[in-house]
Amino acid sequence: MTQNSASKLLNGDSLHRTKQDKKAGRNGFVKNHCLFQQQQKRYRRPAEKNHHASSTSLYKKPFVESFEETPLLVAVLTYMGYGILTIFGYLRDFLRDWKFEKCHLAREREEQKDFVPLYQDFENFYTRNLYMRIRDNWNRPICSVPGAKMDLVERVTPDYNWTFEHTGNVLKHVINMGSYNYLGFAENTGTCADAASECTVKYGVGVSSTRQEIGNLDKHEELEKLVARFLGVESSMVFGMGFATNSMNIPALTGKSGKENCGSEDMQSLEKLLRDAIVHGQPRTHRPWKKILIVVEGIYSMEGSIVRLPEVIALKKKYKAFLYLDEAHSIGALGPRGRGVVDYFGLDPSDVDIMMGTFTKSFGAAGGYIGGKKELIDYLRLHSHSAVYATSMSPPITQQIITSMKSIMGEDGTTLGQERLCQLSENTTYFRRRLHEMGFIIYGNNDSPVVPLMLYMPAKIGAFGREMVKRNIGTVVVGFPATPIIESRARFCVSAAHTREMLDTVTIEVLDDPPMEVDMDLVKEWSNDWPTSSPSSTVEWLGGKKLFWPLFWGYTDVDSGEDGTGQAVEEEDDYVLEYDSGEPLPSGLDKTGGNWESPWTHGHYDVDSCEKWLNCKSEFLQRYLQQVLTELPSCPCTYPSEASNNIVSLLDAGRDRTFQWRDASGPKERLDIYKPSAHSCLRSGLSRDGTTLAAQHCCYDDNNHLITRGKGAGTPNLISTEFSPELHFKVDVMPWILCKGDWSRAEKYGPVYRLNSFHYVVLIVYCPEATKTLLMSPKYLKDHFVYKRLFNLFGKRFLGNGLVTAVDHNIWYRQRRIMDPAFSSTYLRSLMGTFNEMSERLMDKLAEMADTKAPAVMHELVNCVTLDVICKTAFGVDLNLLKQTDSPFQKAVEQCLKGMVFYLRDPFFTLLPKNWKTVQETKDAAELLRKTGEKWIQNRKTAIESGEDVPKDILTQILKTAEEENVTNKEDHELMLDNFVTFFIAGQETTANQLSFAIMELGRNPEIYKRAKAEVDEILGTKREISYDDLGKFTYLSQVLKETLRLYPTAPGTSRWIHEDMVINGLKIPGGCAVILSSFVSQRLEKFFKDPLKFDPERFDVNAAKPYYTYYPFALGPRICLGQVFSQMEAKVVLAKLLQRYEFSLVPGQSFDIKDTGTLRPKSGVICHIKHCS
Repeated sequence: MTQNSASKLLNGDSLHRTKQDKKAGRNGFVKNHCLFQQQQKRYRRPAEKNHHASSTSLYKKPFVESFEETPLLVAVLTYMGYGILTIFGYLRDFLRDWKFEKCHLAREREEQKDFVPLYQDFENFYTRNLYMRIRDNWNRPICSVPGAKMDLVERVTPDYNWTFEHTGNVLKHVINMGSYNYLGFAENTGTCADAASECTVKYGVGVSSTRQEIGNLDKHEELEKLVARFLGVESSMVFGMGFATNSMNIPALTGKSGKENCGSEDMQSLEKLLRDAIVHGQPRTHRPWKKILIVVEGIYSMEGSIVRLPEVIALKKKYKAFLYLDEAHSIGALGPRGRGVVDYFGLDPSDVDIMMGTFTKSFGAAGGYIGGKKELIDYLRLHSHSAVYATSMSPPITQQIITSMKSIMGEDGTTLGQERLCQLSENTTYFRRRLHEMGFIIYGNNDSPVVPLMLYMPAKIGAFGREMVKRNIGTVVVGFPATPIIESRARFCVSAAHTREMLDTVTIEVLDDPPMEVDMDLVKEWSNDWPTSSPSSTVEWLGGKKLFWPLFWGYTDVDSGEDGTGQAVEEEDDYVLEYDSGEPLPSGLDKTGGNWESPWTHGHYDVDSCEKWLNCKSEFLQRYLQQVLTELPSCPCTYPSEASNNIVSLLDAGRDRTFQWRDASGPKERLDIYKPSAHSCLRSGLSRDGTTLAAQHCCYDDNNHLITRGKGAGTPNLISTEFSPELHFKVDVMPWILCKGDWSRAEKYGPVYRLNSFHYVVLIVYCPEATKTLLMSPKYLKDHFVYKRLFNLFGKRFLGNGLVTAVDHNIWYRQRRIMDPAFSSTYLRSLMGTFNEMSERLMDKLAEMADTKAPAVMHELVNCVTLDVICKTAFGVDLNLLKQTDSPFQKAVEQCLKGMVFYLRDPFFTLLPKNWKTVQETKDAAELLRKTGEKWIQNRKTAIESGEDVPKDILTQILKTAEEENVTNKEDHELMLDNFVTFFIAGQETTANQLSFAIMELGRNPEIYKRAKAEVDEILGTKREISYDDLGKFTYLSQVLKETLRLYPTAPGTSRWIHEDMVINGLKIPGGCAVILSSFVSQRLEKFFKDPLKFDPERFDVNAAKPYYTYYPFALGPRICLGQVFSQMEAKVVLAKLLQRYEFSLVPGQSFDIKDTGTLRPKSGVICHIKHCS
């Protein structure tokens, strides 16, 4: 009847998906349709230009539609997807023919082969091999009214979607985004339901007869008169079935000598069809057509577009044709009075010859109508097959339509109908705007409640539908043959019954959950022009202009440095994603970019990374911002009200040109977090005339006045969301999170949320009860996916099945039983002499530096001390690294840590030739550690067997216990080496990092420093040796170390494997997934620790409330760190001696950021000036 997207391909359209005589630009995008009398200020996307039709006088309001051509890469991949499915389909048919696989679909029998086939071969092939894969996404049964929310009957399939079985469960309160319930009248309560109920009692449910016999009721006549008044026509006729309204009446209207032209949205194509029909006449005879009928839809339900009715009427009048308007979707959903597309354009209903519509959408009922002149309706009453043979409309359905239509017209004495019309318009505008802001490709008109969101790939059809149901959202997914093969989509239908919260839930679930197993296609306006590899300084899109690219920091090349020596050279600021929210850069800087040096530079240099960002002390940031600010517009003084719904063009007097602006105040912007005092914000659009990817960002208060200072002021975005939402988040948002601890994702999604990495599912959990359950019970093993990767390092055995990485409980328990005696309190007391000895070496080194006034890199120094301690106490080996600075053993530990980060986080690291040198160095370092350990262990075994006097260190204790446990096989020997490496990696690195962070925070907090020093002086006085009893007296020093571990846990978290179903925070979690428990995050959450980013040792005062399973820097339960007491004893001794002997202050200008090297360490190493205590 009407022309859909698929049929357009068969009707000679020269450009696929090009409408309204618009050709795709060189970047593959089709330009908007914008028709209006005055110049339009709205732009949908920077890559698309508005189109002004020659017949602008036909339109009384802006008419904006957008249809982007499928990107070439996506089209190719989609065709490949269907090709692969087809190949596998033929393979399965082959297996079915040979009875290897059962075919559940009906087939022609052998004896029927000479008859006309009942099934088209390809249709049957498509159904059984492609459609069946995703059949579960359609025809889902419901058991409630299809209102804003509905209840779905849960079903499962035992045979891959051939048949379904109901489980007896019901999915409650599913947000309904698939029903055509535009005005929300599909409800079982309210005036419509009450009236229908009363009508059922009076008339029954039907009369089982045609209108021409005994099926005509007064309700039918009342409805027809009401419909005629509603449409503004002379007469109308109603039918019991919407589809039959078209299929039974169009043949009656055209007859045998009528020409039906399905209206194309391309007016030139439609005009050509009309001319051809008039010139050539009927086929074969070439007799002229007696009548020509143009059939168009109000809203094209698969595209979300609105018919260009003014132009269609003009053509109809020009060629003296008849116009048949199908308003199945537009009636009730469009127009200020809800009277369809005629009302929407403000046209005269008499210009449309036949007005058809259905009651199944906006009226929450069934059936359809035809309206027009009285002569037309009288003719149809006699000649329409539906009128002569079909059963008349059911009385309660008739009453439902009457009541809802009177409500829309306001004849029920209320404003309910008008309120629903307004609410539908607001919801449509809001929902479409949210999707556009979040970067999705959507089709259709801005005012259309049908919102197609493009999926493209065939695999995404099923995945999207299933994932949405998992998130309690019901929607319709559509693919070939209902759409062109490369334009699969999800179709949202907006309703007046939807609340803003429901729409936000949908956009958050669809758009703010990137790992929902469906990699959605974001709108990247210049994706066909930008190179897919790393950014280049010269881009075709810029016409060869030099592009100032801000992301030149990033990872250091491990093979080639800038010094030309081939050694890795780390840039001064490799972690540049840093800025502060306390006093942002002011909005609306002047044309020259302002003075970035003096106005916001503090009078001192002792600042953290956020302040460095604020003050632009980084040279490359200064250069980039100076470049950016010469091209960005100044902020408007007041927020333009029209920007809330539209993209606006505003003149910048300083630049003497216009810039596009769009609203940046949606829920995804999280103004409550990032701009807490701002009410609304604007973001400038990218320009083809510019050479920057940045955008101006301006924020406004409750009175719509520009905020220029404080926490609500906008700051220029280094990367515009239009270019890449992902890069914008990493460059402009993630720094705030890193600097200020914005754990909004944890706060936003609650204590449990999911992340997907391909098939690997991970739960992020911040629930104390869950932490208690998972860590305190031995039945939840460590996640094998993470910890098994540490077994080897680039193919060389590394941590193996040591205490940290062992996943098997029996292997871990056996080792722990062997190790426990070596870490008993009795033995640890005997280590105080070693702790004091190694600490004294550090004091001597610091004395030299104090005398020479050389700055001390404290992390390097304490790292040497902790490695000396572990070697001495564990293996009886004295390395004396503070003097032997070129020790290969220390370098091997550093190289293993460095290589471990690359190995864990970059699965393609070994594939690049430039990384092979680093890979080999790391393997050599791991081999050196294991060979050294093997040598030391063998020497000790030999000494014990020969009866020599051996040190009473940890190794001796372990070997004695192992002998008692009868540990003699080769694997047990390897386990010993595993733990040897584990001691060096975990034993010295974590303690050194804790000490470094503690020194850094003491230097940044003078009051805390003074109090800790006073306690040490009071307890130690002038004595040099610290006893075991002294450690227990360091109350405040212990609080300092605990608070250091709260803010800077050296191991930022742990993970566990859930092997069976369990409930976490009221959510049923299926077995077979990993759970990450991040101490780094939970220890920085406001709900667990007040003012969490403040360094406050008082949190751990003896009288303070104890954290409930939210503080676990050493993990908890049976897998708690074996060496935590050892580590804290060592840290207390070193820090106490440092506070007793020296005064230290931090060198200005260094970074206080965290550097992630597998463990967390201070980025700048904590550089201090050292002075002797007076």
